[in-house]
Formats: sequence, C-alpha cells, structure tokens
Amino acid sequence: MSDEFDAKTQIRDGEEPGTAKDAEAALASAPTNIRSHIEDDDSDKTVVIGGGVSSSSDATVVLGAGDVPQSGAPTLTLGNTKVINDRFELLDVLGSGGMGVVFKALDRRKVEAKDRDPYVAIKLLNDDFKVHPHSVISLQREARRSQKLAHPNIVNVHDFDRDGDQVFMTMECLQGKPLDELIKANGNKPLEMEAAHRIVKDMTAAMIHAHKNNIAHSDFKPGNIFVTDAGQGKVLDFGIARAVTSGLGDEKSGNENTLFDPGSLGALTPAYASREMLTGQLPEIGDDVYAMGCVAYELFTGHHPFKKKNAVDAKKAGMRPARIKSLSARQWKALRKALAFKREDRYASATDFWEDFDRHVSPIWWVAALVVVIAGGAAVWSVEQRSQFEAVDEDAIRLQADQDNAYSNLQAWIAREPVSSVEADIRAAYETYQGMVGEADEKLLASRKTIVDLYIKEAGNLRLEKKLELAQSTLAAALTWDADAGQREDYLSLNAGIVQDIEAERQRLMAEQKERERQAELAQAQADKAERARRLQEQRAVAEAEAKAREESYQRSLAAVESVLSCQAFPDFDALTTQLDNMRTLDEARYQQKMPAFSERMAICIKRIGSSNPVAGKAAQTSALAVFPNSPLLKDIVIDPCASSKLGPGSGRRDGKFCYDSLSGSVNGPKMVVVPGVDGGASYAVGKYEVTAKDFGAYCKAGNDCAGITDTQSDLPVRQLSVAQANAYAQWLSSESGFSYRLPTYTEWLNAAVATGRKKNLDPNCTVKRVNGTRGGDELRVAGGAFNDWGLYNVIGNVQEWATDGGSLLAAGGQHTDRLADTACSVEAKVSHSGSPDKTTGFRLVRKIER
Repeated sequence: MSDEFDAKTQIRDGEEPGTAKDAEAALASAPTNIRSHIEDDDSDKTVVIGGGVSSSSDATVVLGAGDVPQSGAPTLTLGNTKVINDRFELLDVLGSGGMGVVFKALDRRKVEAKDRDPYVAIKLLNDDFKVHPHSVISLQREARRSQKLAHPNIVNVHDFDRDGDQVFMTMECLQGKPLDELIKANGNKPLEMEAAHRIVKDMTAAMIHAHKNNIAHSDFKPGNIFVTDAGQGKVLDFGIARAVTSGLGDEKSGNENTLFDPGSLGALTPAYASREMLTGQLPEIGDDVYAMGCVAYELFTGHHPFKKKNAVDAKKAGMRPARIKSLSARQWKALRKALAFKREDRYASATDFWEDFDRHVSPIWWVAALVVVIAGGAAVWSVEQRSQFEAVDEDAIRLQADQDNAYSNLQAWIAREPVSSVEADIRAAYETYQGMVGEADEKLLASRKTIVDLYIKEAGNLRLEKKLELAQSTLAAALTWDADAGQREDYLSLNAGIVQDIEAERQRLMAEQKERERQAELAQAQADKAERARRLQEQRAVAEAEAKAREESYQRSLAAVESVLSCQAFPDFDALTTQLDNMRTLDEARYQQKMPAFSERMAICIKRIGSSNPVAGKAAQTSALAVFPNSPLLKDIVIDPCASSKLGPGSGRRDGKFCYDSLSGSVNGPKMVVVPGVDGGASYAVGKYEVTAKDFGAYCKAGNDCAGITDTQSDLPVRQLSVAQANAYAQWLSSESGFSYRLPTYTEWLNAAVATGRKKNLDPNCTVKRVNGTRGGDELRVAGGAFNDWGLYNVIGNVQEWATDGGSLLAAGGQHTDRLADTACSVEAKVSHSGSPDKTTGFRLVRKIER
C-alpha cells in the first residue's frame, strides 16, 4: 500500500484509532471528500475509501484519493464473457453494489450430474473496486470467513477463484429478496409482528455465531440481510468483517489482521455505523449491536430510528428513537440499550442483547455453537500447527489456511447424501483441494476412497429399491474417481448383480406382456364378433334418427334467426350468434347460401333502430359487425344522432329535443338542434348555445393550443380566443366525432337566428339605460338568456358570434355592451371582424347531418 493511500484512509485505518470522546473532532480530521460524504449522506450506502461512488441506496461506495463523490453506478467490464472458468454460465443480475455484481449462474457440472438445483450465485468484483489494493483479499476473506462461519442464518459460500482478471466467489442461490427491498415493498410500514420477530431472531443467531468466533461484521444493514421466500433471514457480505480482540483471544480467526486489515478499506454505512466506527476506533462486536438495533427498529416500524442520520449527527442533534408500542417494556428496554450512542452504554455482544430481548426463547446460540464444533473439527490441526510456527511467513500461513478451508469444504460436500445429487460440487471441491496439496496427499486419497465407497453404497441401495438403471449409472460414476483394487472388485460384483437383475426383470416383463397380449387378442376376437352383429342392427336406425334430429334442429335455428331479423324488438345478438353457429354446424352449404340475405336484413334493421334511437343503433351496428364481419352493407351504415326521426327541423324549442356527439374520454360535444335548410335546402344542426368555456376546456385538456384563454371551466361563452383557435376546435370535434363541424356562413346563422320570422327577441342581453341606473353590461351563462322559436339561446346580445361571408369574417347578433335601443342589439346586426381575440366575441358551430 502506498503512503498516499495510507494518508487518505487514516479515518478508517486501525493503526491510529481516534476516540469517542470528541466525535466531531475526529470527523473534522478526515479528508474533505470523505467527511462531507459521511456527514451529508443519510442513505444506506456503504462508504469505502479507495475507489468510486455508487448511486445505489444500499451499495458499497468507494471514494478515490482526493476525489469528490461522483454519481453513477459501479461498472463491471465483462466484454463478451458469458461463462466463467468454463463452468458457470451467467444468466441474470441479482444485485449490485460498489464492491461487486452478483449474478444468477448455471453450474454446468451440476447440469452434467443431473442435479435438481443446478443454480448458484456468483459475486464478481466490479471495475471500481478492483483498483483497490486489497479488493481481491477482501473477496477471498469473505469467502473464507463465510465458509468458516457455517450457520443456517449465514449465506453459504462455496468457493473463491479467479478466471483471468475476473475475481469471483460462488454462493448458494436463494429465492427471496434483500431486507431493504422487503421493507420498501411493504411501503415502509412495520412488518407483521411474527415475520419481524422471526427475522430479528435469525439475524441475531447469525451475529451471535460470528461474535463467538470473534468476528465483527462491520457493515450490518438491511441490504446485507436476505429473507428467503420461506421467511428465513440470512446474513451475507462478510467481505469487510474484522477479527476483534476479546478475552478469548484470536485463535479461531487465524490472526488474519496480520495479513490484511479490512479496516483499510474504510468501509461503513453511515446510517448504521456506530459512533465509534465513524470516529475511527478499533472495532468491537458491540458496534454490530448498534447496527442490529437500527435494523430491528426498522423491522418493527418500517423506518430508521434516527431518520437515517449517522450516530454522530444524531447524538449532536439530541435525537431519541420513538417508543415502539408493539414491543413489551422489556423488549423496548433491550432495543433502546442496543441503540445507545456510547459503546459503554450498549450491549457488549449480540448474545447479551438477545438474552434481554427474548428471554423466554431457548438460547439460539447453542445451535450455532454445535455447528461450530462439528464444522470446526477439521480445522483444529491447522490452528494448532499455526500456533507452533508463528514465525512462518504470511504466504505460508495464508496457504495453510486456504488448504484447511478447502479440505473442510470438501468434507462438507461429501457428507451430503445421496452423493450423486452433489457430484458437481464434490468434484469442484476435490479439484480445488487437489490443486493445493497434490495427488499424493493422504487426506485427498482418503477422501477419494470415501467418495467411491459412497457411490457403491448408493448404487447398492438403488438396486434394493429396484431402480436398476439408476443404480447402474450411479455405479458407473464410481469408476470416474479412480477406484482402488478392492473397490473395483466390489464394483464388478455389484455391477454383475445389477446386470443379472436387469435381465431377470426384462424376462419377467416380456412374459407378462405376452400373456396379456394373448388374453387381449382372445377377448377382442369375441367382442368384435358381437359388435359387428350389433352394429348391423343399429346403424340404419341411428343414421335415420340422426338425420331427422339434425333437420329439426336446423329448422328451429332458422326460425329463431328469422325472428331476430324481423326487427320487432332490439336484436338478441347472443341468441343470433348461437343459432347461426348451429346452422353452420348442421348444414354448411345452406348456411353459406343464406348469409348474404341475413346480413342485408340486419342492415335494414340497424338503420330502422338508428333512425329512432341513434345511440341504440350505434350499439346494434357494433354487435352486428361481430356477427357479420364481412358485410359491406353494415360497414357503410352511418348513424347520426342528429338524424333521429324524433328531431324534426325546428323541434329544438321543446325540452330534450337536441343531439350531441360522444367523444373520447367520456366527453360530449356541444348540444345541437336541427333547423330547416336555407331556402328549402337540406336541414342542418346548429349549436343550441354559444360554445362555453367548459366545452372549449375539453379541447384544451386534450393538449391543444389554448394560449390566451383564461376561462376553461365556466358556463359562460368562451372568449379571448382567435378565430383560428375556433376553427381548430371545430376540426378537433370533426376528428373526434366523425362528423363535419365548422363556423356557420352568415346566411346559415341568420336562417337559424330568425327562426320562424320573429326578428326581435323577447329579452336580449343588451345594456339598458334607466333613470335609476344601467341594467345589463355583463355576459350571461349561455343557457341564461332567451331562446327563439327553434330553441337557439342568445342569438341577440350576450356575445357577438362569428360567421363567414365569402372570404370575409363577420360578427353577428350584437353584444351585451350594445344598447338595447340601438340597431346593434338586433338579429340583423353584423360587423366585420379581424378574428383577433377580444372580450365580447364568441361563436356557435353548425354540423352536417348524415342520412
């Protein structure tokens, strides 16, 4: 490690620890970029001094020497690599952080061995973390520590290896999700009490086991706890775990701090780091207790006890965690003590915490201790030997530790039965150990003999279970392990017995099959004779009955179709479809012959319905096209709501005698009335009211140009718009409805406004000068004025209305500011208009009626 790196990492270097007495001073002595990151960041990031920065909320973050934290996730350069070590086929990314990326991978050796679960998880160091001087050692230590800390609540790590410049670690592939994602998925609300207690129990069991081995995790947080689909909690990521000094010494840790101090990585997650960790003090297992308290608090509440503030800032701010009402007084007291800012006020270990938090549960650490006794037995020789040769160089110590670890891993796989189900894992562990100790190692040879014996034993058991083919393939696998002479003799003897059993079974099955076939042939001959006689008697009767039934069914369906097409009532399209399908099934030729006539009659029916009830007619047309999808007559029918027979020209004066078009998004077009055509021409639809601000607002909500228009909600006439905007609104209505909208010509406007000839409105909205004041002067709601004999409101006064006259634009009918006594307040009033927005001009539209 360079002097430059040492200087940059002094805040987390264990050589010159600070004190908790003055946390602010310790933080102040850190490099600026590190200090600001710890002080400002309230996320779940792990801060690691020596590389780049991850934007992930729960990822390792590596700060480069002199760098300012940068945004962006860590990168991993794989090129075209899809397979690692010619064995692990990368499939999906399970997660990523500043230290590495975890993939779901297919273990090809497990596939060859027909393992029922051929998947593993592979952790690859990312590009940012690789540049750290101790990154490879960190990953190797994570693998070795996790293997030594074998425990049901610690993620099982299989091996550590490298492929070229790719350094990786293989782990068990779990189904579930990290705890931080589980809490977020729960809406940052408390988990169910039973589930939360189970996870606290599981994570505490894992940490009790680690603490009893003098290991402090040093980065305990929700992102490093995995919850399986079965609800079990497993702790992971011991890559920056540290051996700690305790009254028990450091024998079981192998004194790894003499080889590599993970504190030099400077890794921590500010929101979960103890005050002592933030101030650079030597680690103690009580630091993990603070992090455990934070995680437990989140489980029971859904949020961090100090709102993700680090311990230094939280203490400075005088923050205290809110009482959790779902916990008993004893449990709350235990959790509160775990969250103490000062080390001397906290529990010294996870064991102490759990004894107070859950006294009624049998101590779970005895299970962990038993696992340690069993799993650690194979490493006793290694520990004793290391204690005798303390002067051996660091490489020799590391090599011996790796050998012991590889041997323990091999024995663990050998202990799993049946041996054929874990063949790929055993072979991988065997080859790893073989590469370290060589072919002649006694423990290697003994292990190989044990493996062959297990295969022979499994094959014998399968033979007893009559699974002969599987027994034979299992036995053949034993020879791939170079069996010795005695084992080959056992193989030959067992194989001969299996072959004999297979032949005997084959002969028995053949004899049984022949007898079954003989009996079946005899019975079939007798049955065939009887069947032929019966069929000769029944065939004719059946054929005649079937023909009669089919014809009767066809005629019933035909009558039902004729009834629907008579259009005496609204067609029952479900019944029509059913009967037509039946006719097609019974007589395809007659069905095809009648279909053109059926579709023609249906088109006539749809037109009849649409003429009296356009809405019902449109619905009937849609249903009819589902029955007759290829009918051009049905496709060409246009049902116009304004073409209803109930809406005669001039009927708009009566209530309910208007029409409108349905637009997208449950929006209706403006209400229209039907008026007689000009000079005896075709009748047309015209707006019953001036277009309202609310009508125009629907056009604005659809994302169209409404610049300058301030009122889009009221029932007043829309104003302050240009004639271009009015024309655009008409085009939009045309596009949405399928019918043609536009501004009226002056002739059309006058025709509709004059109505039956009465040119003076009874009560136009114009200004009236009186002795006691002025009446009028303001625009009215469009339905608030008077209407003419054809049902048009406010054709005089209120707002003047646009109409076209050749190439000119007019404003007709006067406006509310005109005096009632003037000619401007009359139906004949018209003025030229520029089309620019103003406060007293609006419009109503005309629409063509499709018949």
